[in-house]
Amino acid sequence: MRTYFGLAFLVSVLAIPSSAQDARSILAHMLATTGWNSAATVNDAVLIGTVVYGEGGSANLEFKTRASGEVSMVLVAGSETSRIVATERVASSKAGGQIRTFPADELHQRLLFLFPPFAKQLRAPEWELLAGQDEIVGDQTCYKITFRHPGAPEDEMVLWVSKVSLLPVQVQHYLRSRSDASIRAAITTELSDYREANGFILPFLHREKFMGRVTHTVKISSISFDTGVSDADFTLSPQ
Repeated sequence: MRTYFGLAFLVSVLAIPSSAQDARSILAHMLATTGWNSAATVNDAVLIGTVVYGEGGSANLEFKTRASGEVSMVLVAGSETSRIVATERVASSKAGGQIRTFPADELHQRLLFLFPPFAKQLRAPEWELLAGQDEIVGDQTCYKITFRHPGAPEDEMVLWVSKVSLLPVQVQHYLRSRSDASIRAAITTELSDYREANGFILPFLHREKFMGRVTHTVKISSISFDTGVSDADFTLSPQ
């Protein structure tokens, strides 16, 4: 696996001119390096892992997603179970017998890199991409790419990609106040522990920060593909 990584990184890095500042070109090389541009080769994915909360406590995680955009997340902490499901437009959560509905974009942004090969934001041609100045993130020098949707330019996403490995190091989006759209807070997810799975290079460690404070860390233990998830996995019942 080390040899695979080494060759993939070397080929991809050599393919980018040293003076390249074109964001779409950087993104294309990142997708090629990670294999995420081959998402059409699978129909669904199931991730198993653990969520460790910043203030203490943990939960077992089961995350399911399909190429068509649906996601399902089940969190089990002791005797308590919470479920979140989403289509492209609507998301719902259930905890303690109560179901809450909210915009799907809010959920998709936060879960974008749990299984990024299915993330439409990384390929959508309508999104405007801007390349910023290189920045240091941790101990890595990174390309900085800003994504902006022409219909909602305030809902931007920022991605930092390592100049050496061409792997995403960090992604940031903004949680907007529902009562005042002009108020927003930054949510940053640090990505690491990349491993090969079914031809994809995927981050197995996700550390999320809200306004600079670590809220939780997701540790993925296994990923399986084409398990035949059903429509029932993406629906909530009141009972």
